Amino acid sequence: MYPFPVWLTRLLLLPGASQTRILYYHDISEGANPIYFTSLSPAGFERQILWLKKLGYRFIPLSEVYAAQEANVSLNKTVSLTTDDGFSSNFFHLFPLLKKHKLPLTLFLTTKCINNQALAWNHKWIVIRKHTSPDKLELLLKQHRDSFQLTWSDNPATTFNSVSMGQKDALADLLWKEAIQDSQEEFLARERPFLSLEQLGEMLQGNVELGSHTVSHPFCNSLSYADLKSEIQDSCQVLEQISGKKTNLFAYPYGIRTSQEQETRIKEELGLKAMLGLRFSIRLLDHPPQDRIRMEDTPKRNYLEFTIKPLGRSIKDLLRLH
Repeated sequence: MYPFPVWLTRLLLLPGASQTRILYYHDISEGANPIYFTSLSPAGFERQILWLKKLGYRFIPLSEVYAAQEANVSLNKTVSLTTDDGFSSNFFHLFPLLKKHKLPLTLFLTTKCINNQALAWNHKWIVIRKHTSPDKLELLLKQHRDSFQLTWSDNPATTFNSVSMGQKDALADLLWKEAIQDSQEEFLARERPFLSLEQLGEMLQGNVELGSHTVSHPFCNSLSYADLKSEIQDSCQVLEQISGKKTNLFAYPYGIRTSQEQETRIKEELGLKAMLGLRFSIRLLDHPPQDRIRMEDTPKRNYLEFTIKPLGRSIKDLLRLH
């Protein structure tokens, strides 16, 4: 399944063995997710788990990672599992595997979507792209080019994303009405793509904890400090009402960070333990911000992300410092 034998993989993983590798996924399912582009099959996920166990890794809750850091306790060969957005496939396909293998999980939830209340702007855009021909999508975007001050590109996604963060929902709503037959409410009622409160309650009875993935899934680097703080704070309050526990774990949508100054300030003001991006690297010198590893691609790419790329990034960082 993976390009190198176990003994060589163990050798590649010796650097940074004491650094917990935080893995992330979106959709674990057998079929296509209506609001996401890629899926990892349950069998593929289980193969990863068995492979990691064969390598000698131990699975721990994400909260335990930061508790160990505060206590100055070294964690050797540990992995934490996380998922983003809060898709219902987490309950139907992932949760049974978690129970089977006795694995902990952190759910990073986009809170406006919980219980299928609403679609975030990016989910609307994915549905529109899936159900609209390129020619029609280009025509629709041209109709709104001036009113939304779009910067034109041959790539519809680039054109759409040129609209300001504050207007993405409004543009997505207009395009939805023009391109999709069902209303968003009808779509949500039929597809039920997000976790319900009942499903969340059952998962929380297992070894599952909640983390913030904002309210509306914005590009956090494009928000003012006040808006970013509100996105995180408001989502944490919703999650605390659901779980009855304080939420101090946060993962950036798209893994795109705000400035270091804003991040430090928000962590202090909101009492966050983690603000996770997506550029995992081995700690050779200073401690970089904790990042996660995407493990929902092809087996070869997953292998490279887990074993080789973190070390390569660290070497680049070291050379940059000199």
